[in-house]
Amino acid sequence: KVLAGADSTSLLSVMQRGKATGRVRNLFMATDNAAGLTDYYANGLGFGIGYESASIYNLQVGISGFFMYNIASSDLTTPDKATGAPNRYEIGLFDLQDITSSYLMRLENLYLKYSTPELTVILGKQGARTPILNPQDGRLSPTLIEGLVVHWNSSSSTIDAGVITQISPRSTDGWYSVGRSVGINPAAINTDGTKALYPQNIDSKWIAYLGYTLAVSNEVKVQVWDYHADRLLNCALVQANADIELSSNRHKLLMALQITGETAVGDGGNADPKKTYMDPHARAFSISSRLGYSAPGWRFLVNYTRITGDGRWLFPREWGRDVFFTFMLRERNEGAGNVNAMNCALQHEIFKGFTAELSYGHYSMPDVRDYRLNKYGLPSYNQCNVDIRYKFTGALQGLDMQLLTTYKGLLGESYNQDKYIINRVRMANINVVTNFTF
Repeated sequence: KVLAGADSTSLLSVMQRGKATGRVRNLFMATDNAAGLTDYYANGLGFGIGYESASIYNLQVGISGFFMYNIASSDLTTPDKATGAPNRYEIGLFDLQDITSSYLMRLENLYLKYSTPELTVILGKQGARTPILNPQDGRLSPTLIEGLVVHWNSSSSTIDAGVITQISPRSTDGWYSVGRSVGINPAAINTDGTKALYPQNIDSKWIAYLGYTLAVSNEVKVQVWDYHADRLLNCALVQANADIELSSNRHKLLMALQITGETAVGDGGNADPKKTYMDPHARAFSISSRLGYSAPGWRFLVNYTRITGDGRWLFPREWGRDVFFTFMLRERNEGAGNVNAMNCALQHEIFKGFTAELSYGHYSMPDVRDYRLNKYGLPSYNQCNVDIRYKFTGALQGLDMQLLTTYKGLLGESYNQDKYIINRVRMANINVVTNFTF
């Protein structure tokens, strides 16, 4: 509150009229692997607080930080005895760079923002929300970026642009150059089957992206995006969505089509084939489609994705999750080519704030020994997710909870080798998530 006669443009007034926010997140996760393979559990607690000043001459500053702590977990540092495979899911609740650490702290946001009704420009550390470069916030804290980001909107179109110089992937406490951020997640294998050695060996200075979204009508929207990672890769996306009103009581036919294409830039990250992220002259293409129906309280979707056999569809897992309509929580098709994926999902709002979703997917992958097209050795699989969420109101406003259960079965050939099974298929994963924002 500003006292009468006080200077509302003074630094003191601007800071006093700012807004403080906070969030607490608890995530319990457990993985039940096939018989004879190691099972895991972990409970992580996170707490964050942030502040954004009031606006003066359309300018604001913001800052936030987040603390994450391992309350209890099984041994996440020792590989599975039968296969030598490390933990995959639970370790992401903590520090991928130091798996022995029980806590980590991270500066998340530190920015200067200029905003008008039509234009927003943010310089500094911030969140990223684009189709392919995104927060992937399925753990305690999301992926963040540092750079210059611009968003412009009119009545029928928007333009998004950005130049990124640093990335702080989820499950880390540091900020890394673009090149150093690639390979914090497991690097898997090269196209010739040898161990990929690109972690800490990618010399990429920046990422630039540009996106244009046009509302063709009240029912049809088209968007075009292009991402260029310096000396690494270029990825383009075109997507059209149509939500067609069927009746006056809000019944809709949902349709969408998405096409992506990407190529290596230069030598794909490193002149040494064993240390490069993407083979020189490599390319990949995908087409993803959606058909669905929505009514008050209900939504049903059928999705299909085809990644061609031209090459692996690659985008660093440190930068975002899959963009495909067939994406399901707890698995990805990034790193693979010659993929046929289909899934369906039924979502129902049982009552206000309480939703349940049942989804099932069938994923035809290349052979696990087809190294050119299967980076992570993931066999063909099916997946079933049950996702239940409740957002509290009244005295508990700000609190929400989620129960996510996942089962993945084996459809393809594993050659009786458990290294293609553990943390991939014949497994169940359960997540209990509690959030409180204030």
